Amino acid sequence: MRYFTTLLAFSLLFVPASAQEKKDAHAAIRSLLDADTAFVVWIDLKQIDLDAMPKFIGQLGSNVADENIDEVKSIRDALVELGVERAYMLLAIEDLQSGPQAILLPVAKTPPVALIVKSLMGGDESQGKVVEKDGFVVAGTTEKVDQLLKISGKPRPELEAAITSITGPHGIAFSVSSEQMGTFLSWLPPFIGDDISELAKVAELIESVSWVSASGEFPPQAGVVRLETNSPESAAKIRDWFTAFTAKRLKENKDAIPLVVEGNAVIFRSDSLEKSVGAMLAFRDLTAYRGPLNAMNAMRQIALAIHNFHDTYRHLPPQSLVSADGKRLLSWRVLVLPYLGQQALYDQFHLDEPWDSPHNKTLLAEMPDVYKSTKQGVPAGHTTYLATLTANSPFGHKGAPLQFADINDGTSNTIWLVDAPIEKAVEWTKPADLIVDTDNPVSSLTSADQKVITVSILDGSVRSLDAKISKETLNALLTHAGGEVIPDDAR
Repeated sequence: MRYFTTLLAFSLLFVPASAQEKKDAHAAIRSLLDADTAFVVWIDLKQIDLDAMPKFIGQLGSNVADENIDEVKSIRDALVELGVERAYMLLAIEDLQSGPQAILLPVAKTPPVALIVKSLMGGDESQGKVVEKDGFVVAGTTEKVDQLLKISGKPRPELEAAITSITGPHGIAFSVSSEQMGTFLSWLPPFIGDDISELAKVAELIESVSWVSASGEFPPQAGVVRLETNSPESAAKIRDWFTAFTAKRLKENKDAIPLVVEGNAVIFRSDSLEKSVGAMLAFRDLTAYRGPLNAMNAMRQIALAIHNFHDTYRHLPPQSLVSADGKRLLSWRVLVLPYLGQQALYDQFHLDEPWDSPHNKTLLAEMPDVYKSTKQGVPAGHTTYLATLTANSPFGHKGAPLQFADINDGTSNTIWLVDAPIEKAVEWTKPADLIVDTDNPVSSLTSADQKVITVSILDGSVRSLDAKISKETLNALLTHAGGEVIPDDAR
């Protein structure tokens, strides 16, 4: 779900003149808006060209299997037959890391729609929750569904202005409330850099933006993204800053996202699929991780790559790429390179050769910054960001790569990655990770006098665990389907 929404966020660049939405078309979701709501995303189920999706996704450097498209078609057709016209996602700023955690389906006949959604979740409530309420079917993680159902509604004029400005079949409306502005600004350094004066300038520009909208067809053909500001002067400043920032950051495609100022608005328009794809690729490179290389920031980016891989292939990456005769060739860290803005590096690997073949070994020196440890003394070309391997862990189990649906303990209760001790660092392309001794798991994940264990959870979050954590609790967090009860202080 995360990859699809990320894709949507910059590919809904289209406002066909013939598509006209009534201003009250989204009335059903207005009661669920509050101060925390930053994004409202919707998809018109009847107006997605699913047959064109494989080619479009391929242009972005990824792929999707035909059988996955067929599965999506059958689900879409069943929902449309029952009267579901749109699917909505409401996101807070905090959801940017983990991605959408719930989907809302407005429909008159909620019971049959709820039944379909429950069947997609395998009827397993540990995978999430499906609730019927007030003409909606709400499905997602238990925490997010409960949170949405508690919302009593709060007027959000600027967000509603963004919603009603959209005339295309699909859309994204974005606006940050004053209560959430500080949280939003805290996300800037990893992508803008740590230059204080530059960050202050960007913060000032962002505070002049009232709302942002994008709308149109999907896949993209032609359209517009609009940033509404408080004055023509602010709009011009944003255009000039973005143009300079793009020229400085991008080696290629520097002119792929041309902006124009119209009144108080900064606008990007596309008149072809090629232009839309070029803009998306440039935007992806422009927003690639550039922040301070501490473990938590790096692990968040790696976790995001894992989620995007899953959304493309419908499963997590395998712990290693394996040859036809069963030889382990390359690490999962190589397989997720395209989702870390490293498509060009990925294309240089010979995927049918082991990591230490004469050719592949030359690429050890090209290790991306996101894999570089901040610990002193880690050998060049080595990383301490290792998947945790036990007989029952997501990357250590035997068999086919897991889907998120297989994480019966819940993605928020399952460790998959650790910032390992220096002495356990491995060559970043080598199909090797951290084998955990379940009789003494803390010793596997720590070195002498270490007080904190930095781990990534499968929901995309990164946590610092007390190195005094009990053996039982740590082992429970390392399994994906053990059924253990996790103490609240370890969540």
